[in-house]
Amino acid sequence: MTIHSSLRIAAVSVLASLSVLACSTPVNAPAPPVSNAQSCRINNAKDYVDFPECFVPQKDGSMKVKPEILEQIDFKNSPHAPHVSYSDFTRRQPENFTGSKVVMGYILPSGRAHDVIFFDNGPDYFENGLARFVSKDGKIGFIDKKLRVAIPPTHDFVAPFREGRAYFCDGCKLENTPGDGHPDDHHASVRGGQWGVMDAKGRTVRGPMPEKELFPERK
Repeated sequence: MTIHSSLRIAAVSVLASLSVLACSTPVNAPAPPVSNAQSCRINNAKDYVDFPECFVPQKDGSMKVKPEILEQIDFKNSPHAPHVSYSDFTRRQPENFTGSKVVMGYILPSGRAHDVIFFDNGPDYFENGLARFVSKDGKIGFIDKKLRVAIPPTHDFVAPFREGRAYFCDGCKLENTPGDGHPDDHHASVRGGQWGVMDAKGRTVRGPMPEKELFPERK
């Protein structure tokens, strides 16, 4: 089962042409396989390496990778360089628009780590230098490439940034729809609620307004 790439904003200029293909994501996206004896998996260049524990919580709420694990990570050849990605099977993400509780994130060579949402069968991409994460109460925020919070989590759903703009909504819900392939392939569209557009600082530049006012083409 794959996540529809159509969740990503299609407009070349959000303010000039507020159009979007769709906001859809699969329900109950599968977690990557993991050994019952391990709890943390790091994508170490071309290989996945499992560890019983990876992180040490910090006083500021952030996480750092244990030094003895950091020494074993190949940051230079990582597909996410300068980051590497991880899956943490000891925790579950709060309920959020992806329909998945898989915990994934990124690590820097300094050892600093931060969770991001599970999207497109992996950790959320950095778009315009920002990736999404979910707070304990299920709100969506953004971190920058230094893995520091750039936009606090305040909205129920936020799409990836395009041209410095991103759609958001509050009070919106996942609406189940059939997939295009296998009968068991179902997806959920983000619908309803109040929608708007934010800039890369998290400031609202349009809206909020009902979904059909922002996207009149939606049925």
